[in-house]
Amino acid sequence: MMSLLFLSFFVWQATVWDGTWQYMVGFAERGVGLHFATVITACTCFLFLSEYCRKRGVTSWNNVLFASMVTYASMFVFEWPYTVLYDLIHNGGLVGGIVTYGLVGEFKWYNVLFQNTFGFVVPLVVMWVAVKPYFPRFKLSKLKVLVWAVVAAVWLLWVFYPFPTETATSTLYGLSKGGGLFPQNVYIWYSPVTHELTDQMVFHNMGVFIVNFGLKALTTFAFAVTLLFKTSREAAS
Repeated sequence: MMSLLFLSFFVWQATVWDGTWQYMVGFAERGVGLHFATVITACTCFLFLSEYCRKRGVTSWNNVLFASMVTYASMFVFEWPYTVLYDLIHNGGLVGGIVTYGLVGEFKWYNVLFQNTFGFVVPLVVMWVAVKPYFPRFKLSKLKVLVWAVVAAVWLLWVFYPFPTETATSTLYGLSKGGGLFPQNVYIWYSPVTHELTDQMVFHNMGVFIVNFGLKALTTFAFAVTLLFKTSREAAS
């Protein structure tokens, strides 16, 4: 029941955020919208955290809020480096070009400086309130450090991707992206006037897709593992 509620939340978010159901269920082009694979990753992470909490006596809405908020916040752990890297490498940030979505440009509600911070900080506050009555004890371990080292290695693999990639050329601006660092399956261009997305080109490079999805899943579970805790009752037993 709780997992269905969480899944319903993601369906709602996909509908509102992306504006259409087809992005959610995977009918849209690969690399666009909230993918079904992302939802599966999120729900799997939620079930893992919920069961972990249940075994430690964290039940009811305390359980749901902790599991769902940690899972939700984990997505923005991925989005921070992704958006910054995309802006720097593909939107011209390294050469002083247009960087509208994250680092430079108009401050709108979807700007990464607001969206990613809000999406990360608020869920963490809620999850802390949810488990605070159980006096959680978070502890960094060698396993957690190792997991994050693997995540960092996969990020480097993506940035310095060693396999063949495509180059995208905008029909609207005549500018090219890709063919080098941090390859994508979707390349987008923003208007220098309105700062809105005005053009995009989609590829179907399975290698890039696997690295993208694999890294997103790894980041989600690395963050979840980092916030695994022992209750005061469990620690005393």
